[in-house]
Amino acid sequence: MKRLWLIPAGLALICLAALLILRLTRAPGAAAEVRQNGRTIATLPLDRDATLTVPAPGGGSNTVTVSGGRVRVSHADCPDGICVRQGWKSYRGEDIVCLPHGLVILIKGGDAHVDAVAQ
Repeated sequence: MKRLWLIPAGLALICLAALLILRLTRAPGAAAEVRQNGRTIATLPLDRDATLTVPAPGGGSNTVTVSGGRVRVSHADCPDGICVRQGWKSYRGEDIVCLPHGLVILIKGGDAHVDAVAQ
């Protein structure tokens, strides 16, 4: 009963190790793929500053901004604005989603450290 504190301490140590591994294995992305309702509408290289306004099918729009190797939705007139609050993204595998407008921005490319390939 006196060593019951070891369980939470062990779990905290495991979580810290997992977070450290995830941080050390992240790779910067090379491009942002902009999709709307499952269709790719633009691919923006992250090494070139750009701004893209994406009109929403039911009205409204999203403004996608690329600057300094990062991408974000800088303006959206959707009801909740969650896409704007997601902030800047720059690492491969990250994404930004605006469900009301059917918009998804995926970070692609970059250096990948591949240990194995499945077929």
